[in-house]
Amino acid sequence: MLASKLGYFCPQCGYHADAAASCPKHLLDLTPVSTQELLGRELGEYRVLARLGGGAFGTVYRAAHRTTGTIVAIKLLAHPIEHAESQRVVIEARAATRIAHPNCVEVFDLQQTSDRRPYIVMQLLDGVPLSQVMKQRLSVAEALTLIADVLQGVGAAHNHGVIHRDLKPGNIFVASGRAVIVDFGFAKLLGDPRSPNLSITGEVLGTPAYMAPEQISAGRPLDGRADLYAIAVVLYEMLANRLPFTGKTSLQMMGAHLNQVALPVTTYRPDCPKPIAEAIAKAMSKDPDDRFRDADAMRAALTRSAGLPAWAGLGLAVIAAAIVIILARACS
Repeated sequence: MLASKLGYFCPQCGYHADAAASCPKHLLDLTPVSTQELLGRELGEYRVLARLGGGAFGTVYRAAHRTTGTIVAIKLLAHPIEHAESQRVVIEARAATRIAHPNCVEVFDLQQTSDRRPYIVMQLLDGVPLSQVMKQRLSVAEALTLIADVLQGVGAAHNHGVIHRDLKPGNIFVASGRAVIVDFGFAKLLGDPRSPNLSITGEVLGTPAYMAPEQISAGRPLDGRADLYAIAVVLYEMLANRLPFTGKTSLQMMGAHLNQVALPVTTYRPDCPKPIAEAIAKAMSKDPDDRFRDADAMRAALTRSAGLPAWAGLGLAVIAAAIVIILARACS
């Protein structure tokens, strides 16, 4: 099995070691096993079929269970389990398995290779990131439909003691006409002392363009309302085709979230109903106490702001979801 063959090898003689070392024959530093060498081979219970993407942190593969044939995605980290970056995938697995909701990616297993590189086995989503869908102009109804999905997923996460802390278009997938939250690597698990507000290196966790003020100010209490702030920023961007705050650097962007008040989304999107713009502004309040109390309250407010009865909202959601599927396929 591949799990016993991952690690490092000598490019001249093929000598293999589980950890970084030198070849005893050629006295060369061993080379990490190439990701291309994994294709067609087995990683634990799964056969690796194709490379889906990745970078310095690791690689994501399409794989099939060798017995049942179930197709999954496998995220294989580039560093041993002790490495700070690899700890993110452990947090991701713990967070996702707590939730089990259709609007959150499903995680099946967490294992590690013989050289202690963790890999996570998860649901393979047939779709595209919201960031790609947003390249098309979305109607207000389409944007609200997707955000309603996100709020349902976030509400489930919060009910299970999980705060995502990195909600952004790149971490929301549009699959089969619905929005699915992915990448819980920055999640905070309430009641878990291993889940601090700061990273191991002391950096603030999150993406500056979407971070709530209390997330930026290290040491301030953090709860699910930080996620609601980020969702409001995403909805603002979906409608306005621009972020509410700008900055040439991360520090400038974070300073804007702390000190500036965004222009109403109607400034850039006149067809957006005023009550929806007001709901977005409320969710983006600097003080968490001025925001919605939870994801359900925010979702209900957006539904009411659309001025539709429940049955009409459901019909509109179905139509909008169908349109979103077409947009997603056009962007793929």
